[in-house]
Amino acid sequence: MKKPVIALIALIIAAGGSTGAFLAVKNKNDRESQKQQEMLDDNVIFSLDSASINKITFNFPDGKYVAELADDTWSLTESASGNFVLNQSKLQLITTYISSLTANANYEEITDDKKKMYGLDDPYTLTASDGNNDYTIYIGDISPTGDYFYAMAEGKSNIYGISYDSAVSLMADKLSIASPKITSYGDFTIYGIKLEKDGDIVYDLRKDENSIWHLPDEYSMLTLDGSRIEAIVTNLTRMEAQEILSIDPDKKSDYGLDKPDSVLTLTGKDGSEEKILFSSENTDSADYVNVYIENYGFTEKYYSADTIFRNYSLYDLISDVIEGASMYSVNGFEFDCEYASDEFTVDNSTGIVTCRGYQADLNDAEILSFFKTFYNLLAYINISDVDTDAEPELKDPAFTAVYHLTSGEDRKIQLVPTEKDEKLCYIFVDEEYIGTVADISFLDNGNASVIPAYQKFCEHAGIDANMK
Repeated sequence: MKKPVIALIALIIAAGGSTGAFLAVKNKNDRESQKQQEMLDDNVIFSLDSASINKITFNFPDGKYVAELADDTWSLTESASGNFVLNQSKLQLITTYISSLTANANYEEITDDKKKMYGLDDPYTLTASDGNNDYTIYIGDISPTGDYFYAMAEGKSNIYGISYDSAVSLMADKLSIASPKITSYGDFTIYGIKLEKDGDIVYDLRKDENSIWHLPDEYSMLTLDGSRIEAIVTNLTRMEAQEILSIDPDKKSDYGLDKPDSVLTLTGKDGSEEKILFSSENTDSADYVNVYIENYGFTEKYYSADTIFRNYSLYDLISDVIEGASMYSVNGFEFDCEYASDEFTVDNSTGIVTCRGYQADLNDAEILSFFKTFYNLLAYINISDVDTDAEPELKDPAFTAVYHLTSGEDRKIQLVPTEKDEKLCYIFVDEEYIGTVADISFLDNGNASVIPAYQKFCEHAGIDANMK
């Protein structure tokens, strides 16, 4: 009986030993798995909702730049070198990558030697904030294989390897966060536009509280074409640089901007100003012009065609037609020039035009067509030039037209020949010089002019033309 008992005891002892060995191995594996899981967990550097990030702080060599999100737009709220428009796509890319940042490799605990070895003793630094917490990443050198960058994170004790794409997306400089737009103002925040050439002001425009554009008081005689001004504003707020050439203000002379061809000053609704310098077109290519944004020291390249406003004169901005009156707003009109003179009454309710006892029925489509042609040539006079320095006397007009409005008022247009050229005439409206000049050839210069159209209307309406 002793031998079986001894054998059983031996088996029990052996089984106990095997179980102990198994448990020891299992515990070791569990510890290794736990360590691996902890490392994997530690490799998740940041995990948050990208939409919650509303502030990003950059530490560039020239100082700190802070971008904040408001109304779905990133704007600079702190800048070491003046305000500029931000590249919204770049800021969005940063929020996307930092909110879900996981390391590809873990180099364990941070030491001074490791920081120096991996370029983390003087790293690129970026901080994103959600209003409650800050998330700061430090990025050092690229790995020898070029697959990842070495990095550290605030609140983490290890050094990591983050993917090349993640690092490049997070890394930025002043150049990359700047928008290629020429101005930070929008369509509704530009309230002043001034263009200067050779030290002289070409035009100086101001918008009032009713969104009406005006020239300075000395040019109040001119009528601005508001649609042309708004076209300039729209163009400015949408212009984008084809290339940012330099962010060093001292380099502007390298691009011909120490002696600019023209200077544009924009004034914001809040009274702030942005000054933009343009080079001559003969730089590398006539298709481009170099531009210096003075407020933040950027030199950029734009299409010349997009900057046509810098070649405008006052003449290009004013209404290029003087209107006597709309045909449907008069009950009569008269004109006098060297070729003819006549007087008409118009009954818009019946469509009857009366002239020296003759009557023309505008209900006749053919007669109406000839009358419209004649009237519009008479009532709309093209401006050919601007001369705000002249002080002409209203004397011996070469042309006079008076429009009797249905409102009971009259509007008078008169043309007085200039001393230099009798074909060029100063324009007077209601006996006031308006600073513009017209070519009087519009009266008799082929079929598409006033007198031939007058004669044709009279002929088809059965009226004897009152020629001189």
